[in-house]
Amino acid sequence: MNKIITHNSPSTNDNNIELGRRRYKLMLKTFGIALIVLTIFSSKIINDFIAPLIINLPFSESIFKFLINIELSVGPLVWFVLLAGILLIGFSWMLGFSERRSAQRRINSIESMSDLESLNWRQFEEILADYYLLRGYRVTLAGGSGGGGDGGIDLIIRKGFKKIIVQAKHYQSNVGVGTIREMYGVMHHFKANGVIICNYSGFSAEAKEFVKKKPIYLIQGTKLLGMFVSI
Repeated sequence: MNKIITHNSPSTNDNNIELGRRRYKLMLKTFGIALIVLTIFSSKIINDFIAPLIINLPFSESIFKFLINIELSVGPLVWFVLLAGILLIGFSWMLGFSERRSAQRRINSIESMSDLESLNWRQFEEILADYYLLRGYRVTLAGGSGGGGDGGIDLIIRKGFKKIIVQAKHYQSNVGVGTIREMYGVMHHFKANGVIICNYSGFSAEAKEFVKKKPIYLIQGTKLLGMFVSI
């Protein structure tokens, strides 16, 4: 099945592109908000903050008039800057909307267990990334299954101040307790709030027993399919 168009092999460049895109969107939002704030409150800044500082200085009246004249003379520029800030924020929103729409399309392509089974390991990671992106998380692909990640981490998902690490296993057999113990140690090492382990097949009885009363969440294929269908 070729429903999902992704890279077929892990690439550090993929992750760099993702990080670069996130930083670019953050830069657009920050710069746009800064432009709008400075434009709207330019008069207030002069009157409430700058004026009291210079009121007792020699030639304070001349300095204050000079600042006011600058503000008046650059009126058209101020509106241009305000419009630029609004456009930057709007463009950033459009990038995010396009990213979420693509993620939703890929999620919708998974309609059965056979669809899940036909994914390669990299596609399995990326479809999980799509899911958590749509759930409102900030997602970083780490690529642990291909040997390039940190301690077996495939995804790092964040919401608010919480950081959760995710491992994706596209195995036809159950994941044993050894893997779960290892990821529990990785969770503490990276100071994460929890760990999610997804496997196409399932988990051994010992693994299920080990995770009790721990911030470890095991998700097998049938449950994962239900999550995809419900979003």
